[in-house]
Amino acid sequence: MLLSAITMVKNEEEFVGYTIMSMYQYVDEIIVVDGGSNDATAAIVQHIIKEHDPEKKITFWEDLR
Repeated sequence: MLLSAITMVKNEEEFVGYTIMSMYQYVDEIIVVDGGSNDATAAIVQHIIKEHDPEKKITFWEDLR
């Protein structure tokens, strides 16, 4: 059985990195849905995927309105 985590974000640059990394070791996949952020939220998620996701657990859906 796989365990997935889904987090919906909008303008959460202060918390999104901590949120993703705090779940990473406990789940099989993380789905991040961005509801149209206009701050650095998307850049932070993309950085985490590029630099800290060797297992390819994170899926990022950007600017879904």
